[in-house]
Amino acid sequence: MSGPVATRYFGSNRQNHYRSAIALFFRSTTTQQPWWFSVLEEVVGHADSPLYKLFGLSFDLYTRICLKAGLISQRMHQGRTIFTPNISEWDVMITEYNLNSHLNSINATKIDGKRYYFINIGSRKKQFHSPKDQFNGTFNNGGAANCYQ
Repeated sequence: MSGPVATRYFGSNRQNHYRSAIALFFRSTTTQQPWWFSVLEEVVGHADSPLYKLFGLSFDLYTRICLKAGLISQRMHQGRTIFTPNISEWDVMITEYNLNSHLNSINATKIDGKRYYFINIGSRKKQFHSPKDQFNGTFNNGGAANCYQ
């Protein structure tokens, strides 16, 4: 398995350490069936949908790591913390660490009237369904639990 290869550096050195660790995780998914994961929150009725659960992290730890990596931003709205993916930074990380065969850019999709941000993880050669297909029940290969065991 080859390590992350950075073609150019953006942000701080610390930021690149976090991105390197995240990239290493994604590299381990090379042969997996492609599956959509929500970058931030659980899709209603799909407990295995958030990316932080795939990482085996709590939401709090996951957001702290992604904030340090520059992959999400946070703001306060009506007393609540709102997290938003930095789509351009995900694209930079995918390019910097040559993850194009493992990941696609963030996909913003509405499901049941709510906007989610998804990333598809797994072999690009096996990709054949959309987030809507997966979360509206049109496509099912046994769920993420079967894809990443």
